[in-house]
Amino acid sequence: MKIFFILFFNFICVVAQTDKEIWDKVAHYCKKGEERLDEQPGAASIDFREAKKLIDLYFSRHKIRNEDDLYAISFVYNNYGKSLILIDRVEEGTKLRKVVLNLFEKIYQDKNSFLFSQILNNMGYTYAVRSEFDKSYQYYKRAFNMQKALQLEHSKSTKNLETYAKTLNNMGSAHERLGDDYLKSGDTKKSFAFYKEAQNYYTKSLNLKNKIFKEYVESISKTEINIADCYIKMGAIKPKYIETAHEKIGKTLSSMYKNLNNKKSSTFSKAYISKIEVSFKRNELKHIPEYVEKLYKIQKNFLENNTWAGATLHKQRMWKEQLQLPLNLLLSTLSSEVNSQDYIKRAFICSVYTKSVINCALKAERQFLTQLKGKSSKSSNFFETYKKIVSQISDVTYSSDKKVLKAYNDFEQKIFNLEQAISQKFKRYYEDPELTEKQLIQLQEKLKEDSIFLEWIEFEDWNNNKQKSLGCFVVTHKGIRFVTLPDSPKKVYKLIHKIRRQIKLDLLELKNNWNKAIIAKKSTEKALETLKEAENRLLPKLAELKNILWMPINDISLKVRNVVVAPCGDLHLIPWAIFPDKSQKAYSVEHYNFSYCSSAKDLQEEHSVENSVATNGILCIGDPALYSKKEMNDEQLAMRNIRSSVTWAVCNYFKQELQEAKESSLELFSKEGELVHGKNATKANFKQKAPNADILHIVSHATMIKSNDEEKMMEKFPLLKNRFLNSLLRASILFSKNGVGVGYMTALEISTLNLSQVQCVIISCCSTGDIIPEDAFGFLGFRWAFRQAGAKRTLSNLWDVLDKESAKIMKHFYTEYRTWTSYSFAVNECQREFLKNNKAYTHPGVWGYIICDGVPDFDKKKEDDMEEEEEW
Repeated sequence: MKIFFILFFNFICVVAQTDKEIWDKVAHYCKKGEERLDEQPGAASIDFREAKKLIDLYFSRHKIRNEDDLYAISFVYNNYGKSLILIDRVEEGTKLRKVVLNLFEKIYQDKNSFLFSQILNNMGYTYAVRSEFDKSYQYYKRAFNMQKALQLEHSKSTKNLETYAKTLNNMGSAHERLGDDYLKSGDTKKSFAFYKEAQNYYTKSLNLKNKIFKEYVESISKTEINIADCYIKMGAIKPKYIETAHEKIGKTLSSMYKNLNNKKSSTFSKAYISKIEVSFKRNELKHIPEYVEKLYKIQKNFLENNTWAGATLHKQRMWKEQLQLPLNLLLSTLSSEVNSQDYIKRAFICSVYTKSVINCALKAERQFLTQLKGKSSKSSNFFETYKKIVSQISDVTYSSDKKVLKAYNDFEQKIFNLEQAISQKFKRYYEDPELTEKQLIQLQEKLKEDSIFLEWIEFEDWNNNKQKSLGCFVVTHKGIRFVTLPDSPKKVYKLIHKIRRQIKLDLLELKNNWNKAIIAKKSTEKALETLKEAENRLLPKLAELKNILWMPINDISLKVRNVVVAPCGDLHLIPWAIFPDKSQKAYSVEHYNFSYCSSAKDLQEEHSVENSVATNGILCIGDPALYSKKEMNDEQLAMRNIRSSVTWAVCNYFKQELQEAKESSLELFSKEGELVHGKNATKANFKQKAPNADILHIVSHATMIKSNDEEKMMEKFPLLKNRFLNSLLRASILFSKNGVGVGYMTALEISTLNLSQVQCVIISCCSTGDIIPEDAFGFLGFRWAFRQAGAKRTLSNLWDVLDKESAKIMKHFYTEYRTWTSYSFAVNECQREFLKNNKAYTHPGVWGYIICDGVPDFDKKKEDDMEEEEEW
């Protein structure tokens, strides 16, 4: 019995000691998470996740005893939920907050509690983030009624009064959001009533804040801006309120400048947005450039102080939203009365900055990781660990193992941890994404008389009720202008997808007709006649799209020979080479040279670097040894049929194309190329050999999962259903796996390589020029991944290709490159040569798919001997 009591006493001591350790660790993780919540929500989510594990462990041993325990649970769960919401994992965040809500509902039932009211407030915020404003309003109202019953408005506690003022502000916000919904539905009467009620709550909150704070603080200015915004929205229904809004926001800005020290805070940004909107409503456009310039500087300062490597999608979207706003305002004023050359230049520089900032941040990350390699054992291990984790994530993405989601979450945590280490050190590698006025002048000088640069941008036009519009900066050696298209982006993109679908169907029909003729041992002439008929049906659609996109340069197109296009959105999906002329008897590539880049910043960088002298020749890799259909399991068959037009079979022309590329290396670089194919075409060999090549020529199959059209694929591979999945995991090139089978090299894995010595990557696989839209970057895909890895240029295919004709075109490409010494010109010239020598195959689907993403050196082209330009 004595031994039993000793053992029991020791057990109690161990448990007590363990409990103390648990609470110490909880406090540590909570403090760390709270500090990082706003700036690094991904990192904070890991801290609160660890705190939640410990809290769950503690309360699996003990019952909830008092309100302190409830507070601990609510603090961890609510902040963990908020961190997940901030990184776009809204569903998970909502579930965590519902757990706390249900717990409080069960304990307090109908009783009033200050802590319970805060939980209700948090739920109101959660549903506001989800844009479920009815539910948000209900929770805010419950919190408000509970705090009113507790008589917080008469409390002597500053904390309680601040909480009540915040709740009043939230009630105002809920009413304002509901007013927005009614306004969109056309019910102006209800909308105005909600705005009026929102204004009342904001005013009460403001009065209470003035009572609490003895001096003017940022919290007061935020509520004043909310009141002004309400008047702006009421002014959309009854114009007389615009003058009140003008007066309110003017006074607010004056008070802010007088009393607030941080002139670059987000509150100043919000105030300027309201000021600009009022100016638009009052038609005072002459002052808008001044306000936009100040707004732009605030946003730029925000980005420079908050950029960190390996950013989450939340961060990426926040960057884009922060940048896009001043750009929208600049472009809206350009499409109205303000149209001076200086102001257009300012808008163009802002546009380039918007497109370049994320690329520059991620490029800095790559440079940092590259610098780490080999410096010390610790740094080297860090670098290799990062690459290894990315490789593991790529591997599990295409696994049907039920444990895959857990594995991905583990990898995700490791990535977050590594990103924190990167973020502390990478900033000195961060280059300024802004194009200076001096660089702009140099860019214009490089363009010369026969060249033109088109920077496309999608923006919200504030002159047109914030409707989406497409605009184009036209840059020549003489100056810049900005043109807004009369057609909406939706109409243009719809036409692009209609054309792409038609091309796909025409090529499928050609393949079927060919196969039927071969099986029946008949001539293939009938198939080619059908292709010509399909081309004639396609031409009117192409002419319609050309008339839309060519509009900004109609008046100068006759003087131009070289066109460099920086697309936006779905404009990435169409090559300008396939546009027909007025007679519809010739294509634009027969009159112009086309090249593509992501922004003018890339153009400037390319011009600043001369083509290096090639020393390593061409690495020709591909034609992987794949399983036959009989050898494949269900998982491999599912991936094989990811798109109906893809056949994962050995292609007779793969090896031929690689062999011809290898032979070209000797003629081009006086060095024999290296051929790696069949069983040797593995990921490992590619990673090892690719960094040392001047030209990478990849011939294989590729996959790109872009939407929910592949629902069966999503079911087969659980990770593909995860909308928070890194978009670059959705694209992969096939290599041999352990000598035979399928080895997936994802675009994410490609982006971690160091290909800074590679002059050009030729990705001769179906649809490798395609993009993954709806992403914060604007577009992602193989082009982006290889450029991110350091390659100067990529040649890729915009749709599925005919293997035999593709091999012919690539053979022409190397022949033309010997003459032109420019990748872009070589692409254009080989397309012209193909059209000249293959009259039966003039359908754009056969030859127009290949694009060069990177800018040509205009000084190195030979004298232009193209035919005289016809009128377009």
